[in-house]
Amino acid sequence: MPCVDFRRRGGLVISDQYLRAEIPEVIKFNFDFTYRNNISANAILENVDHEVMSDHIEDREKKLREIKGVTALDDQRIMESYAAQLKASIGSRINKEIDCDNATVLLNVLENNGVKYLFVINDKRCYDQRLGRFKAILEKAVPQTVGVSLNQWPHEKLFLYDLLEKKEILYTKDSGIYKFDVELSGIGGKIVVMLNEKLNNIEILAPNKVTRRGNPYRIDILIKDDKDKLLTGVQPVKVNIIDPQGNLSEYNDYYAAQSGRLSLYFTAGINDIAGDWTIEAEELIRGKTQKFRFRLEGL
Repeated sequence: MPCVDFRRRGGLVISDQYLRAEIPEVIKFNFDFTYRNNISANAILENVDHEVMSDHIEDREKKLREIKGVTALDDQRIMESYAAQLKASIGSRINKEIDCDNATVLLNVLENNGVKYLFVINDKRCYDQRLGRFKAILEKAVPQTVGVSLNQWPHEKLFLYDLLEKKEILYTKDSGIYKFDVELSGIGGKIVVMLNEKLNNIEILAPNKVTRRGNPYRIDILIKDDKDKLLTGVQPVKVNIIDPQGNLSEYNDYYAAQSGRLSLYFTAGINDIAGDWTIEAEELIRGKTQKFRFRLEGL
């Protein structure tokens, strides 16, 4: 049996109360989800609901059953209690890299070459004015501040940045665990960038003149740490290339620098305006900007 073999290899097997197979050291829970059928406006307000849902009004009127309604808030509390039991049973057997002190938050981590991007999504909701009297759905998003714990970090240094607000995040460290707060608006979330070096500056390297139109003109944008070395991982960058009249070119876009370097190729067209052009680059982690001017020669 695959589950038995998986368990013998050190895997963790979790089941509900209906499992009949003999699996050694299986973690079994007796969670009851049948109550979720009673989360409806009818059941909550009148303690009755339709036995069989139908598009025909006559059928719905005839097939009512008496039940005890369950509100959406009660459902949330029950589900969170189930999650707490599950976490308590398997927590010591799973090395959780990142945790949060609030169950109404969704976490996801992306990583590239040691740099991590933590997505913190707010899922806290309450009853609203439109449907709140029925208590069947938590619809209105609620802002909150949550505490995040980073339990594993292999580097000596840690620097945290709020990618959306372009500012550094302060943290505390205790027994190897890093803790910091994240403010979440009612709708949305935050992206927290985790670096092992402090982001310092941005540079633009390019020739001062473009003398031949139709030939690619290389632009290198460098993202460096406080030791003047290129950052590892991926860094988001906004680039504008502006002509002498202040018009944005078709090269304006958002890019991703790989290991601290973004290489672009600008090709001047025959109808591009001669004169002084401007390259504007902004790294989007802290919002540091840099400008560079080059001259496009006439035909």
